[in-house]
Amino acid sequence: MIYKFMNVVARYPKLNQPYVWSDDANSYVGTTHETPNAAFYCDAFLTNEQWQEADKAVKKVWSEFVAEQEKAGKPIKKPNDMRNPLDEDDKGKGYVKMKLNCYDEKTSVRQLDSKLNKLPPNFELTSGSDINARVVIKAYKSGAQQGITLRLTDVMVNELADKEEPPVDFEANANGGFTYKEKEEAEPVVQEKVLFGDMEVEPENQTESKKEFEDEIPF
Repeated sequence: MIYKFMNVVARYPKLNQPYVWSDDANSYVGTTHETPNAAFYCDAFLTNEQWQEADKAVKKVWSEFVAEQEKAGKPIKKPNDMRNPLDEDDKGKGYVKMKLNCYDEKTSVRQLDSKLNKLPPNFELTSGSDINARVVIKAYKSGAQQGITLRLTDVMVNELADKEEPPVDFEANANGGFTYKEKEEAEPVVQEKVLFGDMEVEPENQTESKKEFEDEIPF
């Protein structure tokens, strides 16, 4: 089933290159298309209404898949146990998880601007951006793993959010310490011209010019 999320808010998008999970870094890290399990990722926050509508679509695809497996003589033993791409964060805010596995070096999520101009493959979508997303809802069963995946094909950027810096994981030193202060620029020195008779000279040349002027006095 093809499904579209309209005017949702991007959450931790990773579309500028393939990514893979790293236990050492405890996060996703950039990689190449050849890396096993490499994929493109993009979550998106949903409103309650969007979440409910998406949940209906996910459950419909899953129920159809369970029926097909039953008809094919491969019944799902625990049809109520399935991985759901709809989730909530630690604040109870609903979001959807979308991804596209890397099949070859040509694999990428097509990204478009608000006028449908195609963006470069390495375009870096930012968290907080307002986007539309097109996915294919697919049910799967592989060994003990079963559930629904949302295969991301296209992202349209309605509004691009500013890139945010990661939060600082320290606390300010309450006992004093180094505080950076920018050096104040010294005010430029204004050199006044000195008048000797009919001549104007700069201060650094005052002595020499005065001497020359005095030599010209006819007495």
